[in-house]
Amino acid sequence: MKRKLKQEDCFFPFKWDEKSIWKIDAPVTEIELSQIDWLLDVDWFGTDERPLTPNEVMDNPELDSEHYKRIENADLYIAYCSDISLITAGNSGNANPA
Repeated sequence: MKRKLKQEDCFFPFKWDEKSIWKIDAPVTEIELSQIDWLLDVDWFGTDERPLTPNEVMDNPELDSEHYKRIENADLYIAYCSDISLITAGNSGNANPA
């Protein structure tokens, strides 16, 4: 059985401010969604006692109807920019640790 990823497996091991990140003069890069689809297997919705991933909610809406509604109403064209910073091996985790 594949290990479930927890939120802390995917974040930097320090606090950061997204408004400061937005001010960084860095190039915009487009990526394929397939490069980050593993994030749908991260326990974003659950608790320590009952981990729950977006893929599990999409497969079983009755597990969390509120999150299912949010997923169903999401902008699938991703009209908004996303800040994506990958943790690399040697830090607290790695990019696509699955």
